[in-house]
Amino acid sequence: MKKPTMPNVRSRTLPSGKTTYFLDYVDIRTDERKRLTVGSRKADAQKKAKEIYDTMMARFVGEPETLRSETTIDDLVSSFFRSREGRNSQRTIRRYQIFARHFQEFMANHFSKVRRASEIRRVYLEELLSHLAKAGQEPRTLNAELNFLKMLFKYGIEESFLLDSPAQRIRPFRETKKAEAVHFWSEDEVRAILATVRPHWKPIFEFLYHTGLRKGELIHLTWEDVTLTGNQPALRVQAKDDWVTKTISRRVVPLSSRAVELLSSLKRSPKHQRVFSGPEGGFVHPDKIYNELKLALKKLGLVGDVHQWRHTFASHLVMKGVGLETVSKLLGHASIEMTMKYAHLAPAHLQIAVNELPALS
Repeated sequence: MKKPTMPNVRSRTLPSGKTTYFLDYVDIRTDERKRLTVGSRKADAQKKAKEIYDTMMARFVGEPETLRSETTIDDLVSSFFRSREGRNSQRTIRRYQIFARHFQEFMANHFSKVRRASEIRRVYLEELLSHLAKAGQEPRTLNAELNFLKMLFKYGIEESFLLDSPAQRIRPFRETKKAEAVHFWSEDEVRAILATVRPHWKPIFEFLYHTGLRKGELIHLTWEDVTLTGNQPALRVQAKDDWVTKTISRRVVPLSSRAVELLSSLKRSPKHQRVFSGPEGGFVHPDKIYNELKLALKKLGLVGDVHQWRHTFASHLVMKGVGLETVSKLLGHASIEMTMKYAHLAPAHLQIAVNELPALS
């Protein structure tokens, strides 16, 4: 084992113009080079560098029992979320925050004397999961909670806060897989909804129907993301300085002739560069788009939400014979397995496929 050296504090400038600091060092356990993003404060990075150096030095001189013992549960959680900045979507971060709150509140209420992360035992986490199960959580959600805990403690080991993970050997819950129901509107229902919403909102909902965008993707779409000229009009779904896509990836969505017409008819707001605006010319508020749709659905005796436009887009394409792989790419799904919930809507397409095999007798 080589004698450790102090991690280097480095900085980089993000596309937003903000500066973030990270550490560059060699882990003496694996002899591998590591980079750890700390945050926007140089002082925090310098403090973290000293902590990592002290930890590696403790290992080097043979004192692992004192390793990072002062790190509290709250410190571990806070450091974990700092490390996820810019790496996960806002939706994922919010989900992780819920899991973290469950964990921290349970420890505070049931094991209040345990404050250090190194003092957490496997039995405490099993008690937490049992508590959540008794409260009515489904196995799928419990496994999501468990995966978060494993991720949290793995991070603690990687950053030398901990020697081992109390969550590592906890077995996942058995899940009963259920066919996911897909709710969508018929073409007649779509026409009725578009005829019922107020004029300002009609192009917004019709554009959702013709593109399958998520609500957040539509709200944050800018004119720089759109190409209306040429033979292949399209839009790009990509992260912004203040927003990231759900999958942290970029995709291109072709625009139909009707989608092009809708965009061409819009007046650009002098207040911002986003494609769609609220009634007063500012940003589209996610609650207002939801409330407008709910009002129209109530008048028509229909049910659904804004995300159902996405299901309707995909369902109508599949029913018209568009392949699932193509639909998956248009939706920006991370894998085609996520798109398989629409497979039952293409019975004729599947029938044609199986009839391709010849009679051999």
